[in-house]
Amino acid sequence: QVDVRALKEMMWDGVKGLATAPDSEVSFHDVLKTVPRVNKAGAIQDLSIHLCFICVLHLCNEHGLALQGDVHTLDKMVIRDIPPAALAA
Repeated sequence: QVDVRALKEMMWDGVKGLATAPDSEVSFHDVLKTVPRVNKAGAIQDLSIHLCFICVLHLCNEHGLALQGDVHTLDKMVIRDIPPAALAA
C-alpha cells in the first residue's frame, strides 16, 4: 500500500531541495535519492521507479515544470523550469 499523495509531496520536496536557481536542472535520479528509506508514503520496496516517475509527471503538470531526456533511460531525465516561488518555499 502506497500513499501516492505523500510520495508526490516527498518528490516535490526533493525537487525543491535540489534546485539552486529557477534555470537549474534536477535529475530524476537525484530526486529519487532524496526519498528516505523510512517514509510516510509506504515501504521502500513498494515505491517502484514507475510509480515515482508517474508522480513526477503529475508534479510537472501541476507546477508547470518541463521534463526532458531520453525516455528509455530515466537516469538521464531532468526536471527544468522550476518556478522561483518554489525555491523560496
